[in-house]
Amino acid sequence: MRAHACALVVATALASVHGQQVVVPSNLTRNAVLATKDGLTLPAGDFTVADLLDATAGYLCRNYLYDLETIEQVAGFTLQRSLALDALGSEEMLYALLAARGLVALPIDELRGVFQIVSLAPSARALPIVNVPWRTPDEILRRPRLRELVLTAITVQHADAVQLTNALRAQFSLQGMWQPGMPTASASGSGTLLLHGYRDQIAPLLLLVQQVDRLSAPASAPPTPNDAVLKRLEALEREVAALRAAPPGSSATPARR
Repeated sequence: MRAHACALVVATALASVHGQQVVVPSNLTRNAVLATKDGLTLPAGDFTVADLLDATAGYLCRNYLYDLETIEQVAGFTLQRSLALDALGSEEMLYALLAARGLVALPIDELRGVFQIVSLAPSARALPIVNVPWRTPDEILRRPRLRELVLTAITVQHADAVQLTNALRAQFSLQGMWQPGMPTASASGSGTLLLHGYRDQIAPLLLLVQQVDRLSAPASAPPTPNDAVLKRLEALEREVAALRAAPPGSSATPARR
């Protein structure tokens, strides 16, 4: 198992020129990956998955644990143009590229920045995936482009969670046979919907569920004749109270409604 952290990268960096820190050295097909005050720069050229993990780990001061022999068997990437990424962008880019190769970063100790790279292919792992992070709907909607595998729950006030689940499953089935990473939905009673999948897929589903829930709210009933009569009586009572409170001899009269 291989891990890279900020301290390791800083200690072993090959060069630091004009505020630029080399986090992954150059090779025959590309220049070095640099961390600068403006962000992480991925040059045009070829990258292995390990290159991208090491570069992002160095820039974000994290540990990404992975089996090097397994990662080396995964096809790498070729960038036609260089990319300059900030902290959020570098994480989003890494997660999207990992997902493109059937890999996912799962937290081991998120507060300390320790993650494990896991293959979603059933043949590549001996144990089921159990440490998928729980995110609230608000957390997911704050970063709707991050391709992070998550679990969440949303409460509905007016719609039926069971009916919503069946409708979503019908939509998911159009994507073909289920495979790890594809969204899933289940209901916990009639008021709670459980969702699993990549964050960038779950975000629009949350917005859809919220919209359906709003549209399912019963319309406000129009005022009935009895309501109008009651309001008029209340107005008359206020007028009478105002007349009684007026000083003797006063010519002021309450305004008619």
